[in-house]
Amino acid sequence: MILRAGQNVFEFPRSPLVFGSLILGARGPHENEREHLSAQLAKARALVDEGADIIAIRMDLWAVGECELSEAAEWASVRTFVKSWREAEFGEPLALGTRRLHVAEMALAIGIEFLFEPGSALCTPASSGESYARLCAKYGAALVICYFIEGGAKAGVTADARDEVALAEDFFEVKLRCILDEGLTKESVVLCVQLGSETDSGNRLWVHAQLGRFHRFERPLLLFISRGVSNETFDGNFAELVEREAAGMVSKMVRGVMAGVQMFCGEPVKAAAEAVRTVAALLA
Repeated sequence: MILRAGQNVFEFPRSPLVFGSLILGARGPHENEREHLSAQLAKARALVDEGADIIAIRMDLWAVGECELSEAAEWASVRTFVKSWREAEFGEPLALGTRRLHVAEMALAIGIEFLFEPGSALCTPASSGESYARLCAKYGAALVICYFIEGGAKAGVTADARDEVALAEDFFEVKLRCILDEGLTKESVVLCVQLGSETDSGNRLWVHAQLGRFHRFERPLLLFISRGVSNETFDGNFAELVEREAAGMVSKMVRGVMAGVQMFCGEPVKAAAEAVRTVAALLA
């Protein structure tokens, strides 16, 4: 199986690919532009040092308070980071998440290799997702289409969990058909299953066991683990909370490897990278 993203060609089976996620936050009131950019690049390089193969960037659109960040401000931050990354000759591919079509196109024009489709399963074949597919076809980038599974935190496997996996299959089938009609080749598509923090207990185990069902689409599968634990388990001890989050993320990713998942995104990156690559090597 081949995945094409810009000038990058990934051939599977191979060692798992790990995404490092970076939020391009707004510049602080006492921080000049050069210091802010240096800090952003340093954070991205730290993710690479921890094991990230691909850096996924996005803006915190509400970082400036109650007012949403403007499109011009979002594009300025994305453009500055991407151009600086290229000028520094860093080789790792970049992925972008944005719900603004114009920002997406301008970013693709300066070399973004992966584009996350905006929205969720509520997107229909006539929505912006297919416009993103046309852009990826135009610029030779890969499109990541996502389905979010919350799953509930009840013990045992519920009908909701079973229904969500079936709905995810239907969603990917329809999306793939529409995306290919838009001119994007199948080799430039990644399927992403995002598991929420509440996907727990019997549901969590069952959903992971079912990830292999998505292999029928013959596309790389990205497992995206949301941060956080159930509010019911938080007792005010932040150090313990972070440790539980990391342990839960690693557990989910290990199960993902065992189900044949090829790409992963979760925090902390170092723990994720070490876990999935070690388990993949043992299973090889």
